[in-house]
Amino acid sequence: LHGLQAWMQASNIAGLDTSRIGIFARSAGCGVALRYGASAGTSVRAMFFWGAALRTSQWFLGPKSAAFFERVLGSRGICFDRQEFCRDLCDAIDWVGTVSIPLAFGCSDWDGYAPKESERDPWTGPEEQIQLLRYALNARDATAIIIKGSEHTMYVEHPTWTAYSKAVVSWFREKLPLTV
Repeated sequence: LHGLQAWMQASNIAGLDTSRIGIFARSAGCGVALRYGASAGTSVRAMFFWGAALRTSQWFLGPKSAAFFERVLGSRGICFDRQEFCRDLCDAIDWVGTVSIPLAFGCSDWDGYAPKESERDPWTGPEEQIQLLRYALNARDATAIIIKGSEHTMYVEHPTWTAYSKAVVSWFREKLPLTV
């Protein structure tokens, strides 16, 4: 969060159109982006969230947190400082009502008819995104986008990548139009 703020303040890139700065965040990063958006004033014009979790602290601080850290980070050999990680947590639900710019909440939804066997997203789903949308009414411009058959962790080889990437790009193009 502090690194992003410092970069935004220090960046004086020639030709950068600061009226068109948008942030894309996913999963636990959505809370951090919302926290930044709450303090960024007019330096950020739109935010798109993929699989935003209402409360990431439930995974990192709750009774199942040791298993979560091992499953998500440890099993992949990712080194982390758990205390520092937990100190910087930002729950999206705590910040979503304080941001007054256009917001989009995108997520996956189970599709039993998809060509690839899929299952319900164990991290976030349409119900959570709709709840965040309700709290985001202050933004007066909030959208929920659900991509059937997609996954919480999207990647370019995924069968729904085209639909996913088109939804993100189209939304940003609508909210951050080019000015000539």
